[in-house]
Amino acid sequence: PNQMIRMYPLRKAFTDDQISGFPLQVAGHNSGPLFVIKPASAALTPRSWQHRLTYDHDLEIIHPWYYSTTLPDDDMKVEFAPGSKTGIYRFTFPGNTPRQLLFDVPGNQINGETITAQTFYHGDVPVFLYGQFNTPAKAGTVADTLQYVSFPDTTVNIITLKYGISYVSAASAKNNFEREIAGKSFSDVQEAGQLRWKEIVDLVKVEGGSEAQRRSFYTALYRCHERMVDITEDSSYYSGYNKKVNTTAAPFYVDDATWDTYQALHPLRMIFHPRQEEDMLNSYALMYRQSGWMPTFPRLYGDHPCMNGFHSTIVFLDALRKGLHIPELATAYEGMKKNALSATMLPWRNGESCSLDSFYRSRGYYPALPPGEQETVSAVHPFEKRQAVAVTLGHSYDDWALSQLAKALKHEDDARLFAARGENYRHLWNAAKGFFMPKDSAGN
Repeated sequence: PNQMIRMYPLRKAFTDDQISGFPLQVAGHNSGPLFVIKPASAALTPRSWQHRLTYDHDLEIIHPWYYSTTLPDDDMKVEFAPGSKTGIYRFTFPGNTPRQLLFDVPGNQINGETITAQTFYHGDVPVFLYGQFNTPAKAGTVADTLQYVSFPDTTVNIITLKYGISYVSAASAKNNFEREIAGKSFSDVQEAGQLRWKEIVDLVKVEGGSEAQRRSFYTALYRCHERMVDITEDSSYYSGYNKKVNTTAAPFYVDDATWDTYQALHPLRMIFHPRQEEDMLNSYALMYRQSGWMPTFPRLYGDHPCMNGFHSTIVFLDALRKGLHIPELATAYEGMKKNALSATMLPWRNGESCSLDSFYRSRGYYPALPPGEQETVSAVHPFEKRQAVAVTLGHSYDDWALSQLAKALKHEDDARLFAARGENYRHLWNAAKGFFMPKDSAGN
């Protein structure tokens, strides 16, 4: 739960009956497959990587601690079990056929049973791999484009790959491997993962309802523990906010989306895991200190300013009122105040404000364009547009929460300022229509 290693088979959607590969790591909760591999038992050609693997839905097993699928056309079975910073794959090949694994990352170093590699996620996040096969491997290429490893010992039909992942260094990837998974069998890793997830499932006992409803509930409970993720390795972590390795005595978490998680997920975690939530919110404060802005969707590589608003204000206020202790609260407040006063409110943007933000601060609402009028502000996202009503309402709520934080922290002037701004939603209420309605810059 809330750990780095994630895997899902790469396919267009769950209804797709073909798999294009199996990642050793997925850096973001819904994107970023890394070190993708694909088993192959047929003769290789330069186009073997494009070959998709047909699988049988009825033979697929999916648990948070174990994955298994059967590839009937290839007569192979693929299994996976995750650790925290490590994982293990098990490939069962048919007899009397080549045993090969294709890799999407060039430059893998093979030395007997050991594999090492490095790649980059999102252009600048270094990702390191250290792994070991259960039998000696031999590296090869096809037409200088397709990289693969083969296993000369034809008596070994079951190939396992145990590995560690690091965002810090090659040495740390090996340390993660040695600490977590060296000397352990596939069953050891699978059973340890199942026990950790059982602790989560046992947090809540559900009675009544249908089996399908209970399954939905526990699936949701699993998803509530899928992120944020702890990327701390020993006492270090790579931060996408200052683009370097940092030292720490506490866990550093990334991969959140406050627009999605402030209403229910963060409050739930404050009840279930208050100490963990404290570390997560402390990570937000560190992200501000390292980058200069309070993030909205903190990812591994830095902020992904998705949607609108920056609802960390509400999360921090909720945490404070629930009695959580956040050592970096003063820093976090400084960051939220800076965002409120200086950052742009434009959807899918974070950073310095623009003319629309200046208008908001003087008039109390985000100006909409009259129907048919072309956009004149270059900073506006070409697809997301201004979202004038949503921006005004969302930031009114953020400012109200910030006023409450300011009051609790004895910043009385700030409390008055943001309390007044918290009333800005009133500027767009149309009593005759019974709706919040957009206004243009002339007040129409």
